[in-house]
Amino acid sequence: MSYQFIMPKQVFYGEGALEQAASVISGCGSKALIVTDPVMVKLQNVKCVTELLEKAGVGYAVFDGVTGEPTDKMVEAGRTVWESEGCDFLIAVGGGSPIDTMKAIGVVAVKGGSINDWYGKEITGTLPPMAAIPTTSGTGSEATQFTIITNTEADIKMLLKGRTLMPDIAVDDPRFTMTAPPAITAATGLDALCHAAEAYTSRKAQPMTDTLAVSAVKRIFRYLPVCYAAAGKTEEKDSREIVEARMQMSLAALEAGIAFNNASVTVIHGMSRPIGALFHVPHGVSNAMLLPACFEYVYREAANRFADLGRAIKAADEADGDQEAAEKFIRACKELCSACHIPMPVEYGIDRNAFLEKIPKMTEDALASGSPGNTKKELSAENITAIYKSLIFMGNPYEICPVYEDENYLLRLVEASDAPDLLTVYSDEKAVPYFNSDNCNGDDFHYTTLERMQEAVDFWLRSYRDKYFVRWAVIDKKAACAVGTIELFRRRAADYFDDCGLLRLDLRSDYEKEEPICSILELIVLPAFALFECGMVATKIPAFAKERRKAAERLGFTASRESLVGGEDGKNYTDYHVLIKDKA
Repeated sequence: MSYQFIMPKQVFYGEGALEQAASVISGCGSKALIVTDPVMVKLQNVKCVTELLEKAGVGYAVFDGVTGEPTDKMVEAGRTVWESEGCDFLIAVGGGSPIDTMKAIGVVAVKGGSINDWYGKEITGTLPPMAAIPTTSGTGSEATQFTIITNTEADIKMLLKGRTLMPDIAVDDPRFTMTAPPAITAATGLDALCHAAEAYTSRKAQPMTDTLAVSAVKRIFRYLPVCYAAAGKTEEKDSREIVEARMQMSLAALEAGIAFNNASVTVIHGMSRPIGALFHVPHGVSNAMLLPACFEYVYREAANRFADLGRAIKAADEADGDQEAAEKFIRACKELCSACHIPMPVEYGIDRNAFLEKIPKMTEDALASGSPGNTKKELSAENITAIYKSLIFMGNPYEICPVYEDENYLLRLVEASDAPDLLTVYSDEKAVPYFNSDNCNGDDFHYTTLERMQEAVDFWLRSYRDKYFVRWAVIDKKAACAVGTIELFRRRAADYFDDCGLLRLDLRSDYEKEEPICSILELIVLPAFALFECGMVATKIPAFAKERRKAAERLGFTASRESLVGGEDGKNYTDYHVLIKDKA
């Protein structure tokens, strides 16, 4: 099999990269249009470039009208300056927004019309020479054949592509990233992580992109926490450790950019653009919001690839199977997002009802972008909708829920991606009598559609956020799927004694046997006392469920009382026993 690999004509990176690139940049033409934003002007980053041009005797004009994520109106304003000043090449100084704007200005400067005319078309032909000088470590736009521009009339973030959009010169000089504040450092760094991890798990991955993607992921996990911790602290800005960390993050962003330029991105980016377009969320932030939820939904179909990343960052080792190693990578991503204080949509200020109302459009736009199609898992509109719904009902999913496991079973917080597996559990007619034993909080928990199952998962996640109860998914490691759930909440009502934690177990019917029940309960019983600081743990067991009772008794539960509310034959599912275990 043969591959094609595309990257900028010239790349300069590391300390002093701008000086090294000076003669090449100044040789691009007689007058540059510098595309930037007001902050870059204020921070004197633009001055570094203008001094370089002045020294070389090259003219320039400055367009600093990039005041947020790039739009068609910003592009048009930039073209006006280009034409009025008689410029013949372009330089971008800033994050992804100025670089993307520069590319789009180059298109309309040569081809005329509106940048919106190019949505859904490949951009070809010769554009003016372009040099990209990123001031953030994340977007990778200096090394890609893509630009993202918002169509303000249609409320769409347009992904525009064409090999001619690749900058001729990329300059990754860490001096320009030193002033990035904490929020920008976090968002752009996690954007780079998305680029790298999506490229590695994409259908279009190839050996060279694999090499760059894995390298970028390793650098990001090592150096992003350092950069984030130091961001905004002027006293640490010039330390060798911070300079080195910023340099490594610049290199990681470059690697990730080249990787996804050739292997493309997947579901995260496809779903991120509509959030940004409709709710004006910065691209890196919306990517980071989606990262764990999307990966949790799709990783099973590419478990070996996610496992590679887990082992690369040493979250997993060679003894771990692919499923386990993949889950450890996703868990590490959650921890990194938590450390960088990434908000969820509601925490960011997005109205939940407004978000829910826009889900159909966002789903349509996400699929239309083509990016979800690069995911190894086949994704339908229903799948995309389910992920969006889970996202808006999350508070802070990065608050790490305890995970318990042995060689056979894993208990972790239930996830949106579990819904298809759990539908098999909760639509199992043989299982219904077991989890209807007052395990339902007034609901029959008999779900027959994926939509109803997803609503239940959403409710469980909200309950965890609100600290009402915790519901873990029960994962059979060998089968690599969820085979049930186990819930723990603290009950103080007299009906269940004071100071009591209540365990509720719902399992697929083929797991209703003494050994698996005992193994699963054993993982959670002792931690339950500490989690809710309770003096006893109780579980309610249907009267007919003899295997459950034997398993509970093996673990030290003793009968407290019995109820025969539902009938006298001892088989009705409303009959139950209450078994308790006191804290040792």
